Amino acid sequence: MKFKGTFVFWLAVLGCTTASLFLFHDILLPFGFGLILAFMLDPLVDRIELLGVSRGISTLIILCGLLFIFVLILVLLIPLLADQLAEFIKSLPAILKASQDFITEQAIKLRSALGPQISAKLQTIENPIDPLIKDAGVVGATFLGSLWVGGQAIFSTISFFIVAPLVTAYMLNDWDRMVAHIDKYLPRRDVSMIRKMASEMNDILAAYLRGQAIMCLILGVIYSAGLTALGLNFSLLIGLAAGFIAFIPYVGNIFGLGTALIVAFAQFGPEFTPLIGVCAVFAVGQFIDGYVLQPRLLSKAVGLHPVWVIFALYAFGSLFGFVGVLLAVPMAACTGVLIHHVLDYYKNTQLYKEKVRA
Repeated sequence: MKFKGTFVFWLAVLGCTTASLFLFHDILLPFGFGLILAFMLDPLVDRIELLGVSRGISTLIILCGLLFIFVLILVLLIPLLADQLAEFIKSLPAILKASQDFITEQAIKLRSALGPQISAKLQTIENPIDPLIKDAGVVGATFLGSLWVGGQAIFSTISFFIVAPLVTAYMLNDWDRMVAHIDKYLPRRDVSMIRKMASEMNDILAAYLRGQAIMCLILGVIYSAGLTALGLNFSLLIGLAAGFIAFIPYVGNIFGLGTALIVAFAQFGPEFTPLIGVCAVFAVGQFIDGYVLQPRLLSKAVGLHPVWVIFALYAFGSLFGFVGVLLAVPMAACTGVLIHHVLDYYKNTQLYKEKVRA
């Protein structure tokens, strides 16, 4: 692909795209979610089309199936999760108090062992959770109130559940036509290279997004089932939350393990058996994730290194908020493909091939 002239064109495209994201990032969440969902569901619609069913009917079948699954989850899980979330917020001061009592007890033993001079410097260890305990209920109530009370929050929530399905339906039905329409306006000189890059991006995105969705679901089930078997309070809430954010490398596991250990300590006291059981549940989950799920589900997305994913999540999240987090992995994958082709182009330049100067 010739570099002269092309660079200016694609730089302008990149600038317009970035500017649009900055200007409209507050309203892009349902559109971004709908776009990603349509991208993930498009192969299923294509397979139904191969059976002789029209595109519109195929889209309707997939969306009805998705709606059925959503309603089933809503009926079966939401009441349980809502009860556990309310009970968790209610129990949070007691959980923090139990943690404080344990830290206080250990601090007293530590001061006795170290003597009066050194223990005076460690005085601040005794009550580090006092402010959290006092403010836990207030913070929880304020958070829930700010989330649901306010006309703007209610409007945004309602609009998301209305706009996102509509965007998914329209884009899913017109996906092939949109791709063909965009293809018509690609620079003819570079169309073969652009198609090749788009194909590589498509393969990486498809493998990563679908693989991550299945992996998060399986991990959520494993964590929830394991913690429930241990008799841990809020096991379903903790397990599904850890599985849901497992798409961020290490964060889901650390969050779930830390929360489960704190709840187990408050529930069972300083007993090693429940704490070891919690660690074992997450260790099994990580073993299955690292040696079974990722090799099978994410083998085609090996180009997305975990550090690159973490950086993308932080970078796009800080720039565009939650929309940036939602689009971080797709943008990281596309950027990785672009960098790969830029490096290939660089290796064919005279600058790279020129011998060492005398």
